[in-house]
Amino acid sequence: MVSHSDKDHPEAGNGLTIVDYEDLQRLDDDTLQLLSNAFVGTAAYGVVGIRGVPGYRESRKGAFEKAVNVAVHDSAARQQFAGVRQTYPGK
Repeated sequence: MVSHSDKDHPEAGNGLTIVDYEDLQRLDDDTLQLLSNAFVGTAAYGVVGIRGVPGYRESRKGAFEKAVNVAVHDSAARQQFAGVRQTYPGK
């Protein structure tokens, strides 16, 4: 299901285009138009959310659990990563 605006998906917020993973794989005319609208023009934010990516939920959960294990149980790893600069935008 191609989302044509954030009005269809209020959780997306203003300007975020949501595309289902399956639609992205097919890249039909509707999906290409949606992507074009997301990246081109004065109202384009250049942001696209992809919904329904196979395995993403499990991978995210696994990464979170590993981060917790490092933070709580592995002092050597904490020391190793303490010097790594946070590169997340806004930090």
